[in-house]
Amino acid sequence: AGASIDPASWGYWLAQAALEGSDRRPVHLEPAFAHLGYGPGDFPAAEAAAGELLSLPLFPGISEEQQVRVAEALLAALRKVGRGGS
Repeated sequence: AGASIDPASWGYWLAQAALEGSDRRPVHLEPAFAHLGYGPGDFPAAEAAAGELLSLPLFPGISEEQQVRVAEALLAALRKVGRGGS
């Protein structure tokens, strides 16, 4: 089914396109929820999933130019592993 893509590498590819994605931190580890007392290991499924997900730049005011840059960065990354078509 082709080569897999290491999710940690996405940050590099997005940075090369001057884009920023999320660091994919599970919500229970976000500083805003620290008062709830949860820590690493409390939700192992969420933590495992976070390491395999890609969060793309997305916000209400994203311009068409920014959308194109996101798409181009993704295509470039996919081409590196032989999944991006021509």
